[in-house]
Amino acid sequence: MTAALRPRLVVAGSTGATGQVLVPLARRLGFPVVPLVRAKSSGRVDGGVTVDFETGAGLVEAMGGAGAVLQCIGTMRHRFSSGDTYEKSDIGTTRALVEAAKRAGAPHFI
Repeated sequence: MTAALRPRLVVAGSTGATGQVLVPLARRLGFPVVPLVRAKSSGRVDGGVTVDFETGAGLVEAMGGAGAVLQCIGTMRHRFSSGDTYEKSDIGTTRALVEAAKRAGAPHFI
């Protein structure tokens, strides 16, 4: 597949353990990548687009022209003491991303 035919990938969770491996690998393979980041992680990944997963602000716009949206966000138990939950981090972000991907017309969600 030539670089011109590779789909644009939008990656949520680009600063996490999986995303930190996935984003550079996809780029090395010639995929155009749009890493989504929270405001607190702004600047941690090259080309990161700051979005708000709770309100959905910026998600649809960031997904414009995406061939696939990849959901790599997940929490860990040690974050529960600070108020994080699976429902908020894993389920909530996935719901927001699916809705935004539908509105943006992204044909694939992984």
